[in-house]
Amino acid sequence: MIPAGAPGRRAHAARSPLRGGAPAGPSTAPPEERGSTTVADRVVERVALSAAAEHPRVRPLSERLGGLVGRGPARAGVRRGGSRVALRLEIAVAYPSPLARTAQEVRAHVTATVEALTGLTVHSADIEIVELVPAPRVR
Repeated sequence: MIPAGAPGRRAHAARSPLRGGAPAGPSTAPPEERGSTTVADRVVERVALSAAAEHPRVRPLSERLGGLVGRGPARAGVRRGGSRVALRLEIAVAYPSPLARTAQEVRAHVTATVEALTGLTVHSADIEIVELVPAPRVR
């Protein structure tokens, strides 16, 4: 038999010394005493960009200025006030497409995704279509 403190013996962490020997598990402290989670603006931007790219009519922006700008499917900006977020996205859309409907669908999807993944409230999402990408020509 291996003694309890000997090397090779697993220590059982079923009880927490910080809670007076109470079993470790979900916190029973009230929410205001548990702390908070902060989501960086850059994370919100990336979630919004990823959600916009999921739409079937959104296309990558063409590279301009030697590839310094527009290397992704869209560009995003975030303004924040507490847990409320204002998003601004610039996207490229396949041509021909119903532009107003596409912008509305992208807005709804981006808003739902950002709210679900970050826990923040999107109070506005401005979608600007800055480029139309024609379908490739068939020869």
